[in-house]
Amino acid sequence: MGATVYVQSQGTANAAPDTVISVDFAKIVGKSTADRFGVTFSTFGVDGGPVAKSPEEIEALRSLGVGGIRIHLKPNGNGEVVSGADGGDTGVTGHEWLTAIESIGAEPTVIVNTDPGDALAVLDYLNRHGHQVKRFIIGNEMDANSKSDLSAAQYTAAFRQIAAQMRRVTPDLRIGGPAPAYFDENLLRTFIDGAVRNALPQERASFVDYHAYGAGNGESATVASSTRYREQLRKLRAMVGDDPSVELQVGEFNMNWGDEPQNNTHFASVWVANAFGDIVTQGATAFLYADKNNAMGVIGPGGARKASHVGMEMFTGHAAGGPRHFGRDVVQASSNNPDVFVYASANEANIVVVNTGPEGHARLDLDGVARGSADIWQSAGVLGSINRPVQNGSVNVRDGHINAVLPGMSVTTFVINGLVFGPPESGASPSPSASDTVPPPSSQAPSAPATPSSPGPSGTPSAPASTTPAPGTTSTTTAPAPGTSAPPPVPPPGTSAPAQSGQPRGQLPNLGDARWRAEGSATVAPGTAVLTPVDQRFVAGSAYYTEAVPSAALQASFDATIGGGAGGDGLTFTLLDPGSGKRVGEIGGGLGYSGLTGVAVIVDTFDNSTNKLGNVVGIATGAEGTTMRYAASTTAVPQLRTTHHFDVIVAAGTLTVKIDGAVVVRAKVTLPDRVLPAFTAATGSTADRHQVANVKVTYGT
Repeated sequence: MGATVYVQSQGTANAAPDTVISVDFAKIVGKSTADRFGVTFSTFGVDGGPVAKSPEEIEALRSLGVGGIRIHLKPNGNGEVVSGADGGDTGVTGHEWLTAIESIGAEPTVIVNTDPGDALAVLDYLNRHGHQVKRFIIGNEMDANSKSDLSAAQYTAAFRQIAAQMRRVTPDLRIGGPAPAYFDENLLRTFIDGAVRNALPQERASFVDYHAYGAGNGESATVASSTRYREQLRKLRAMVGDDPSVELQVGEFNMNWGDEPQNNTHFASVWVANAFGDIVTQGATAFLYADKNNAMGVIGPGGARKASHVGMEMFTGHAAGGPRHFGRDVVQASSNNPDVFVYASANEANIVVVNTGPEGHARLDLDGVARGSADIWQSAGVLGSINRPVQNGSVNVRDGHINAVLPGMSVTTFVINGLVFGPPESGASPSPSASDTVPPPSSQAPSAPATPSSPGPSGTPSAPASTTPAPGTTSTTTAPAPGTSAPPPVPPPGTSAPAQSGQPRGQLPNLGDARWRAEGSATVAPGTAVLTPVDQRFVAGSAYYTEAVPSAALQASFDATIGGGAGGDGLTFTLLDPGSGKRVGEIGGGLGYSGLTGVAVIVDTFDNSTNKLGNVVGIATGAEGTTMRYAASTTAVPQLRTTHHFDVIVAAGTLTVKIDGAVVVRAKVTLPDRVLPAFTAATGSTADRHQVANVKVTYGT
């Protein structure tokens, strides 16, 4: 299936397009999992001190959706491990740094010195303190501080020796290098020849890393410098070959490597967004430098959001309101306008458009799409300011078309929901109409974000979700497109939904019915939903029913199976408020529930406060990060990392949970009149398979 975007630099919306951006949702060209979007902990004592000492700053990075964090650690000679950065704050222990990373929900990547004793001391320390770090970089920028001031051949030999010794301690480590300060082709080629092509398995590099900044030392960065990465990464992939087991990584990047006047401006936001897109859509991992480093940092004291934060959140979203996270798969996208750059994903279907030219009208022509909807988030405004993204409207996809405006020097994220693939429903011409065009931010009055219809998995048919009007509002009915039939009406709150053909009144169909949808890492098959696979860390998934049902007298039973991995993090059965804007929540201790609106039965198998396996069942009315707002909870339950039968009963305002027939917890709860039954789960630094089967949900009398 294809998508084409026409961007008009001049003229009215009816003028012929002069720019064409093509997106093919069916052609997956790479992976863009959450851990590909990372930052580096500088560990410098700037902007009020290190992040690890500030709960507010930890929360700011967690809310940003940072998926990976890179940090340099070294032994201090007194049995402790501290920052290894030149000038880093050595008053924070390695345990404190790793605990902060885990609280953020990010995958840690630890830099160790190019010294066997130092590297093994750090690995031993992390293992003893219960931090399951699986990614390491040996050395940093070929400098004396990291004991890497060696020739290319000497470094490669040292890398092989150290990697083998570390893997004798922990066999499945992913270890990379050489991390030069710029794209040094000769060094990289020598390293690849010695540590990839001609190395024993235990010596071999898992990924190849280099650093590259746009400018610095008094220079001004240009837009062109934000797009240098794709060519560098293509060259690097050609050196490595087609071996998918060897990944690519840009271990440090930013617009400038020093404190330049351009930093912390809207230009920097646009630059960072373009660079993130350029790197991640080439299948590489990107580490923005840095968490806190004066004007070039992502955040400031107390978690204040800086310009780099804005550029990043156009891809990662934000828990407190922002675009949805870029999807797990990169899809083919291109532009014939050198001023307009496009990056697109499936699973979730997002399109990020960076316009570095003047304002123009944009036309999205979603080839093969019959209908859907799009939320449009834009960062635009004065170049010297910081312009947080705002939702600039939600529009319907009409016959595969969306019209919008791209402000000059801006970043726009199109969050595509509920795509239904098929032929155009009306055969309408592609010319825009005023009612379909979203005006630029300067000409649109502020309004509350519209609630999108429930999205299905990208690339799969989905029907519009049933919703209930908010209190005090009037329900509206949209006529069906020509050649289609209208969806069944939604009953008033407090009444029973009409029975679906072939289904008993008051009982949901089995998993596998088209009305059960999957999001995130989840997959649904007849009779079963796998919410997280055993081999995927830092993911969240949900399986939810798309039509709201009465909450009164609702009963659910299911078999939950958890296990197969190292543990983490747990699952939920959630009664979602139909007005909740999302259907899957946060990774890690968020259990795929944090960030959603609804009441949940929590089955938590990982205690994030101690970074050890946990065993808790509770009833939550909400969550913030990894903190559940429990109405009641208990640890007096059987070992949860196996298969158990659950019963959930709503009666007279009380929710009761049974495991294998025995009541384990109950609490008074307040539910909306109608709910969407859903299962969610998530993984963090460790993972398990989370699966539900034999699901039966009934409601009404």
